[in-house]
Amino acid sequence: MKLTIPELKTKLKLKENWTFDLFYERRNTSLFNLLLNNKLFDETKIVPTLEDVHAWYNCGKTKETKEIIEKYFLTPKIFGRTIPFDRSIPNNNCYRFTWPIDTVLVIDRYYIRNGGETFSSLTFRATETKIPEFKKHKPRFWAKLYDVNNIHFEAL
Repeated sequence: MKLTIPELKTKLKLKENWTFDLFYERRNTSLFNLLLNNKLFDETKIVPTLEDVHAWYNCGKTKETKEIIEKYFLTPKIFGRTIPFDRSIPNNNCYRFTWPIDTVLVIDRYYIRNGGETFSSLTFRATETKIPEFKKHKPRFWAKLYDVNNIHFEAL
């Protein structure tokens, strides 16, 4: 095995579909907004996570999108009871999002710190994709290192 760490701004063309945990957090709002505003949000892709993510950023502009966010990301449940939203309580849901094969992702940022493994992540910008509703947009988003390590790609 040979370790290779791409430079920032390296373009990666996906050789397989890539599914990852999309966390509802400020740096992912452009991708969440595209999903919500284009009615691509699929409630069946909400999955629980043990990750400690504080989801207190606003996404969506319509009543419908606000209801989705409040239902899945801003209503923490403790022992099966819904409690009023509290920024100090981590959210334990994420959205399983899939970028299709041939999507081009540009590496925008690395975040890896000794002792901060739960925050290890890479930030990308999607510059090309087969998703028709995303053609005019280049959403920026981040993914946890555990998901990034599952990308099958060709460097461009």
